[in-house]
Amino acid sequence: RQRRKVNRLHARIRHQREDRIHKMTTDMTEKYDEIVIEDLYVKGMVRNHRLAKAISDAGFGKLRQQLEYKCAQRGKKLTVIKRFEPTSKKCSHCGHVKTKLALSERTYICEACGMVMDRDLNAAINILAAGSASEAENGRGESARPALPADLYEASTRQSLELSLATGHEN
Repeated sequence: RQRRKVNRLHARIRHQREDRIHKMTTDMTEKYDEIVIEDLYVKGMVRNHRLAKAISDAGFGKLRQQLEYKCAQRGKKLTVIKRFEPTSKKCSHCGHVKTKLALSERTYICEACGMVMDRDLNAAINILAAGSASEAENGRGESARPALPADLYEASTRQSLELSLATGHEN
C-alpha cells in the first residue's frame, strides 16, 4: 500500500513537470518567431553531484524536444548553438574570452574592457548573438558579430554601475 502511495506521488510530480514544460514551450512558440537555445552536455553536467538533482529535475531534453516539434508545427525558427561555444566565458561587449571561469563566479568581469555584468545575462546575450551570427556570415566564412539591441546593453550598463558601486569595482 505504501509503495502505491509513493508511486502515485511520483506520477503526480512527473505530470506537473510535463505540464509546466508544455505550458512554457507553448508560451515561447506563441510569443517569439525565433528561439535560440544552447546545446548542453547534460550527461556531463549531471556528474557534478551538487547540481545533479537540479539538472535532472529541469528536464532539458524534454524542453528541447518540445521546442523542436512545436516550432516546426507553428512555422517558427529554432536555432541550437553548438555545445562548445564559450557563451559564459566570452565578453558580450568586446568578445574577449576568459580561459577559466568558476561556476561560483556569478558576475562576469571582463579583463579586457572592464565590463561588469551578471554571468547569465552575459551568456544570454552571447547565445542571441551566436544564433544571429549563425545565419549571417561575412565573405570569408567567419561569423559576423551582429549588433545587439541597445536595451540589453543599457540594462547591463545600469547593472554594471550598481554592481560596481556595491563591490567597489570601477568600469
